[in-house]
Amino acid sequence: MTGFWCLAVGNTVYWFLLTRLIWKHVIWCLFLSSVASCHLRLVVTHPDGHGGLGFLGYYPAGYGPFTLAVSSVFAAGVGHVMQDETVTPGLFTAVCGAWLVVVAIYYAVPLVGVAIQVSRLKRKTILLSLSKVTDFERWSERATLGDNVVGDESEPEVAEFHDVKPVYLASLKTSAMLINKGNVLPVLGPALLPMLVVGASNLPYSQLGPIVKRLLLL
Repeated sequence: MTGFWCLAVGNTVYWFLLTRLIWKHVIWCLFLSSVASCHLRLVVTHPDGHGGLGFLGYYPAGYGPFTLAVSSVFAAGVGHVMQDETVTPGLFTAVCGAWLVVVAIYYAVPLVGVAIQVSRLKRKTILLSLSKVTDFERWSERATLGDNVVGDESEPEVAEFHDVKPVYLASLKTSAMLINKGNVLPVLGPALLPMLVVGASNLPYSQLGPIVKRLLLL
């Protein structure tokens, strides 16, 4: 009766919920692709460091229970293998690291389109402000020293330039990586927790401690 219940009810409910959440993720991915094709009002001096789209990187936090459920199933399979065969700590670390990479890529894929927009914004701003920064600094040098140390070939135009250095520096700091350590931990934690439980059941604590430290440094 237990096996029948797992097969007829447990597996059915699990695969239904898994398919539903993956389909929801696909819809979210298509939505962000449509957003990326729109004319977005972005600016490199936005305090979020992502041109104004940094809030999109916090969406994985809502998938914590989903990540925990899928990771538990994956960890159960790994635990079954570890009971039948000898798994070295190095191999277990590699499996955990690969699983974390898969989870991170899964949540980063929907953000590729908007990340391209931020990257394009960063590149254009750097190219546009670079020459203006040079003009302002040379004008400031002339105003301070009376002439440029490296003079122009022609007579410089007497004009006042605006200081665009803050814009240039902000463009250098702007990141197109909307998924980072600050917002990916709410999903990497649930992804790693079941694997650590399996590791604690099959590996000595003296070997599990260094594994946890290596994974936390990723």
